[in-house]
Amino acid sequence: MDHSNQTIADAIRNIRHNTTPAEVADALGTMDRAAYLSLRTDWKADYARLSKDIRQAKANMKDKETGGSWQWPRESMRREARVMLVLRAAIKEAGRRHWAAKTALAA
Repeated sequence: MDHSNQTIADAIRNIRHNTTPAEVADALGTMDRAAYLSLRTDWKADYARLSKDIRQAKANMKDKETGGSWQWPRESMRREARVMLVLRAAIKEAGRRHWAAKTALAA
């Protein structure tokens, strides 16, 4: 697992129901442009996979025989998706902070 995927996994593990993106951005700390872009790329890939899995679980729920067994996994994946959206906002906040710090130094 590369560094940005590990960062994503650690951040997701630490996000609680009432955690704000700013608090997660504080936990992420400072990052340079390359780390930010790598983190965003990995986040997009992880979210796309999760979104695909949610759609597949929803389709499987329509099966009369085994549909009920997909309800809990789908709800679990939906909760993870909501947490990932908080993480996306935190990554953007960390990027804004880096840009603000960089422009403040240039001024």
